[in-house]
Amino acid sequence: MVAYGFHPEAMLEYADATNCYLREASPQVAEAFIAAVESAIILVG
Repeated sequence: MVAYGFHPEAMLEYADATNCYLREASPQVAEAFIAAVESAIILVG
């Protein structure tokens, strides 16, 4: 299981971006965005 944390402001920006992709694009685009962010976090962590 992967565990990571966000700075509170970054968490809000991540949530806003994810919701924007869900509203304006598609679930597939939102899923790809989430996967890319989580992959980047894993690489940094």
